[in-house]
Amino acid sequence: MVARNKTIDTRGKPRIWNLLGERTRRDFLLQAAAGQIPGVSAFHVFGYDTDLTNNIKLIYPNSNSYIYPQTEQAVSIVSSNINDSIRGSGARILRLVGLNREGIIQTEDMWLKGTTPIYSLGLYKRILTAFILSSGSLNGLLGTLTLAYRDGTHAGIVSSPFNVLTNANFTVPANTNAYLYNYGFCIGAPKEIFTGIRTTSPDSENSNWIVLDFRYTYGGSVNESLKVPYMIGENTDIELIGYTRADSTTYISACMDLLLIDKEYDWENLIQSEERHNVQKVE
Repeated sequence: MVARNKTIDTRGKPRIWNLLGERTRRDFLLQAAAGQIPGVSAFHVFGYDTDLTNNIKLIYPNSNSYIYPQTEQAVSIVSSNINDSIRGSGARILRLVGLNREGIIQTEDMWLKGTTPIYSLGLYKRILTAFILSSGSLNGLLGTLTLAYRDGTHAGIVSSPFNVLTNANFTVPANTNAYLYNYGFCIGAPKEIFTGIRTTSPDSENSNWIVLDFRYTYGGSVNESLKVPYMIGENTDIELIGYTRADSTTYISACMDLLLIDKEYDWENLIQSEERHNVQKVE
């Protein structure tokens, strides 16, 4: 489910974000990022691709199209360097964050074992992010971590210097609406590039992709800060995508910022706060 310029709240409140002044919007984002608003959290997603071609695909560091698993599975993690281990000088502990079968967020800390694969205790239908939580004397990854589902489906990589999963996609958790309010792309060479955002619900018939926005650029960058964000409903996959017009390759990075808001969040209280501020301003 995606809404834009019509309703922001699933309960039918029209254009709530537009009813808020710049001060309230700014303060709301800052407090959400700081974890100070119950039922609201901020999520930043970024990814890159060093081999973008004329095949439209998710922006992430793999030449193949990204495949979403149909069932929840254990996740394996293995490093290309033996020293990325719990007693090594590289990365030691990885935090895995994903969704279970019901779409509920679950978090797991995993002790790395270098070039020996380890498996998650939890089962995941989607991986939201993974990042290095602890490292040895060399302060970070020495190799590249490869994440895969139990059936062998590639889930992404964690590499230096990022130390975090670099897939430009996200799946909205259950009982939550995501508000996409900012996104951008940066292209590494002066070539004709198409970039965009697409979504789909894994529970919808045929799981068809719907393109929300599509932009053409010749090198450079694309940056959009939306005054009225896209509202994207629970269990929906979101991808930042791209492809080159000619049969050539280039480097591209992409990012997006999301607010995750419980479906029952009290928007009326936020609007009343805005109204009280406006009254005080007039007085």
